[in-house]
Amino acid sequence: MSLCNRSSQRHWRLSDEPIPEDENEERSNLEFRARTRCNIFLGYTSNLISSGLREVILHLVKHRHVACIVTTAGGIEEDFIKCLGKTYLADFSLDGADLRRRGMNRIGNLVVPNDNYCKFEDWLMPILDTMLAEQKASGQVWTPSSFIRRLGKEIDNEESVYYWAYKASTSLFSRARIAEPAVEQHPRLLSRPDGWLHRRYDLLPFVQVAWSRLGHSWRYSSPE
Repeated sequence: MSLCNRSSQRHWRLSDEPIPEDENEERSNLEFRARTRCNIFLGYTSNLISSGLREVILHLVKHRHVACIVTTAGGIEEDFIKCLGKTYLADFSLDGADLRRRGMNRIGNLVVPNDNYCKFEDWLMPILDTMLAEQKASGQVWTPSSFIRRLGKEIDNEESVYYWAYKASTSLFSRARIAEPAVEQHPRLLSRPDGWLHRRYDLLPFVQVAWSRLGHSWRYSSPE
């Protein structure tokens, strides 16, 4: 999609369109049509967060240019890992096996120390314990969307995409199995007998944005 099209989407209002003869009373209201905007869904995979494009995505979310984020689990955890440790610019030609023996991992032309994943685990595990206790007390199950939102709140770091998604109340969606790499592989998650988090289906962000698109105000109440 061209930059020109993106700009027109940001400035579009329902009032730009002719009113159909069979339109209902609410949607025929001129004030309603003037405030109904185009909701933009931003989808990306983890490599875009691992790379320098993370800052571009952060800018879009921080300044409320997108209504909903759709991403993979890697697109979530890599953002938090970058907040907790340094990622180094290297070269595509570096040997991955050799780096691994030296305690480092290559993502394209970037190098991430193993210690960064340890920091992520140390940060995440107490949050998971707290969330599980809250779920047991309230009976309300954490979904992928409310889980990501909670992590955005907990990271409390302006360098995080999901911190700004939390602050801007941007809708978030990830596939039903929220966790793939570092999160899903962790034994504390896999040992949960009910698969308490990462097997949960979640279509709520799509419902939220769809309702918003129709001018309705409706939000899912997460157990925070």
